[in-house]
Amino acid sequence: MLPFRILRQLQILLTASSGLLLVLAPSSAFAAANTYATAPSSVRVGDTVTVSIYVNTGGQSANTFQGTLSYPSFLTGVRGTYSGSICTLPITQPDPSGGSATYSCGTSGGYTGTGLVASVIFTANAAGSGSLGMSGCQVLANDGKGTAIPGGCTGTTITVVSDVAATPTPVAATPAPVAAVRSVATATPKPTLRPSSSSSDAPKPAELPSAPPVATPAPTPPPVQVLPSATPSIAVTKTPEVKTNTQRRTISEALRDFVNSLHEISHSPNNYIGLGALLLIMVPLFLCVLAVMFFLYRVYGLERKRHRAQDRLFEMELSELAALEAKMELLAEKGPKGREEYREEFHKTKNSILRQIHPDYDRPVDPPGQISS
Repeated sequence: MLPFRILRQLQILLTASSGLLLVLAPSSAFAAANTYATAPSSVRVGDTVTVSIYVNTGGQSANTFQGTLSYPSFLTGVRGTYSGSICTLPITQPDPSGGSATYSCGTSGGYTGTGLVASVIFTANAAGSGSLGMSGCQVLANDGKGTAIPGGCTGTTITVVSDVAATPTPVAATPAPVAAVRSVATATPKPTLRPSSSSSDAPKPAELPSAPPVATPAPTPPPVQVLPSATPSIAVTKTPEVKTNTQRRTISEALRDFVNSLHEISHSPNNYIGLGALLLIMVPLFLCVLAVMFFLYRVYGLERKRHRAQDRLFEMELSELAALEAKMELLAEKGPKGREEYREEFHKTKNSILRQIHPDYDRPVDPPGQISS
């Protein structure tokens, strides 16, 4: 009974210690980051070669990637690009020069998993075999501190072959014509039985007893070889179909792409041509917006001025009508004499209102041919 209790206690102790080790070592759940390059294993002289650089973050969230790709001398660098990359904030363009191409970029919000970082495009200018090496690879964690994720780099190899070695022309022996083969096959005569000329009493061939036919093997003609076609074979290269995206973008997607392009411009201070083109586009647009705003402001000011003039005129007319109403009351009190005074006041008030509405009302007109001084 005692040994069973001791074994039970040892089992509990081992279980607790293993759980404590798992709690104290959480970093073991993550693997190391790996940056590697991929390229076609064999190409021809004159072909365009695209070397893709991928990263595996090892299960951790990363936001900054950098490294250097080295290439052999039989490759001529064309350009580097972040097209299709997980990077949204390019820092250093991976343009190849002097046997190497250095990339440096970042992504907002972090990235976890395996994705394309950058691509470098070359032209194969000579035959040869060499390695595409990776060095200085660094992957920074998305923790706000720039912590480096441990890992390494992996390159690849590439072989460039010449056109003659890649497509050898088979030299086949010229076979004999088919008609000559048939003539050779039919030229061998079959053996026939002829009567002897010395024996006159020999029976004729028709009277000879029938003998069993002797099977003579027919000569086997040589195999007929198929002549190669005189027309040279032309390799048909299929042009890859370019898929055009006809789907329309929403307003939010267009604004997001515009903000991303502004980020790229802000991180590319050496692109003076692009900045100049942006200024040439933005300045006329800004002037057009200012012109529209000024036009709207002028229309609004004129409309308000017209409303104020109408309000003043309305108030003046109301005051004149109120004065007429008061004079009507006086008219009722004064009798016929007050009526004449009211008529005169009415005409004066009417003429005053009409002059306010039409300034040219009741103005004397000069006779024709006379110029007023």
